[in-house]
Formats: sequence, C-alpha cells, structure tokens
Amino acid sequence: MRLLFVLLLAVCFAALAMAQDVVQNGSSAIKLSSNKMSYYSNENRSRLVGNVIVINDNYTVTADTLDVMMNKNGGVRKLDGRGNVNLKTIDMLAMAARAEIDQASKYIVLTGDVMVWQGDSFMEGSRAVFQYETHEFKMGQDNETVKINFKKAPKK
Repeated sequence: MRLLFVLLLAVCFAALAMAQDVVQNGSSAIKLSSNKMSYYSNENRSRLVGNVIVINDNYTVTADTLDVMMNKNGGVRKLDGRGNVNLKTIDMLAMAARAEIDQASKYIVLTGDVMVWQGDSFMEGSRAVFQYETHEFKMGQDNETVKINFKKAPKK
C-alpha cells in the first residue's frame, strides 16, 4: 500500500513539474501555471484548472481550464483553453470562450463571442484565426457579419 502511495505521489510531482515548464517547442518554451493539474497518462494529456496562464515567446493566454495534448516525445502538440479566454500578443488583445492552439501550424483559433482589440481598432465576431509567427489574422466565418470599429486618425 505504501509503495502504491509513493508511486502515485511521484507521478503527481512529475506531472506538476511538467505544468511549470512543459516543453521546448523549437526554440521557445511554453510555461504553464494553474491552481490544479491532473495528468492522464493513457491519453497523453494534462488538464489544468483555475487561473490558468500560458506563456510563450509569441503570446500569453489565460483561461478557466486548459487541456494540454502531448506528442509521444513529451512535447506539446495542442492546447485547448476554455472559459474566459484572453489572448495577448505584442500588438493584439482578444477575448473569447475558447482558444485552440496548434503548436505545429502555429495557429490559434478563437471561438465564441470573439472580441479583438488591435491598436485603436476593435473587431467582433464568432471566430478568429491568428498565425502567431507571421501575424496573419482572419475574423469571422461564412455568412457572418463581422463588426469592425476603426478610430479615425486625428487631423494634422
């Protein structure tokens, strides 16, 4: 019984250590923190719950929960944040219900009442796609009206 407890404790500590500095993906590390973390070894997945923060060289994401899907080498394959999602880059702030981050393609897909601020501009729609290395950005879906507000430049 003690051996089982010690093994379980070792697995929990290993999973917790992964949550603090999960992996090197290329040249940038992804750092994660949360109030609680569970690791599901048979699924190669971790779930972080409560005050989740994801920090990468290219973006910072906060969410209520985050699923981290890992590849066989232990690297992060995909992140799936849900609930009160905030995405911050060097020149953009976005809020949504969900963020799916694909580490291979470097795309972030935001869904659910998406609001984006970039400089003095504001955009609103149901879906936004952001490529965080090239800064390519797309807002909206087919047959959707996207609301955009541009602030006029002051007259000189």
